[in-house]
Amino acid sequence: MKIVTKKEIQHISFLSRLKLSEEEIVKYEQQLENILEYMSKLKEVNTENVEPISHAVLLLKDKIILNTNYREDVAVDSKLQKEILSNAPESLNTYFKVEKVIE
Repeated sequence: MKIVTKKEIQHISFLSRLKLSEEEIVKYEQQLENILEYMSKLKEVNTENVEPISHAVLLLKDKIILNTNYREDVAVDSKLQKEILSNAPESLNTYFKVEKVIE
């Protein structure tokens, strides 16, 4: 049974603004199909007595010494802003302009 159709791959490529050849569509259709089949296998795993975690690194906390000192999140001015925005199909002032996706 097909999980992913050619039409869905074309729609995803449209939303991603990627132009895919017919060969790429077939290739990605199969790859996405394999990924989703694997995800369905994960549903079969018994996780009844498994505690939820916020980050996969926490699984290793008893096995290795973790350096959890993250850098401070500081906003800085980018000198590449104009160059980055020039790659966008549309921009408005200093922002990317995108179509509304929530109704």
